[in-house]
Amino acid sequence: MAFVRDDLVKIVNTFKHKDQEVSLISIIFKLLLQITSDYFDQIDAINETREELFHYKKTPSGHKIEQLAELNEGLVYLTTAADNNVIAIKQFLIVADSKDNFLQLNPTEKEQLGEVKIVAEECQQMTRISSEVLERISTAYTNIINNNLNNIMNFLTIWSLVLAIPPIISGFYGMNVYLPFAGHSWAWIFSIIISLLPILLLLWILHRFHDL
Repeated sequence: MAFVRDDLVKIVNTFKHKDQEVSLISIIFKLLLQITSDYFDQIDAINETREELFHYKKTPSGHKIEQLAELNEGLVYLTTAADNNVIAIKQFLIVADSKDNFLQLNPTEKEQLGEVKIVAEECQQMTRISSEVLERISTAYTNIINNNLNNIMNFLTIWSLVLAIPPIISGFYGMNVYLPFAGHSWAWIFSIIISLLPILLLLWILHRFHDL
């Protein structure tokens, strides 16, 4: 609440310097206007961080994902606050325009309230836009992470199949059974060759029919 106190002090000092007599309602409306305007600084800070994260969307790291989650959380609070501000100000306007205007607002105060409403609605719109853009970036991050995970799983699956072939071939030559060329000194070269053939065939099939 320190920032509210600081804003209130600034507003009161402004009226003192101008030697104006001002009502409590005017001070409240000026304070509401200042507080609502302060939201734009928070929105700008969120947008700057969002732009930085946007450039890293092709290579999202754990730190960037944490930043994105923090932005989402902060923007939820900011959007909720902006929506509540608009609702509260509209209720003020309804009371001010009613026949039982117990607030007894003068034209200047009504004008001030109208300015607060305009700024609050602009703030509400900006928070919604920022929220939508941030949601799309979050979706892009999720899609990229899922795609990277799929690529890694495809890579591991392919090489697990490829590396399973040589042990099978060499296993046959380790048995005490008659196999072609088993008695020759270059039988190990032959085993390597016949291991490479199914490996190359497997890689060709995967590349040809599965786009791997």
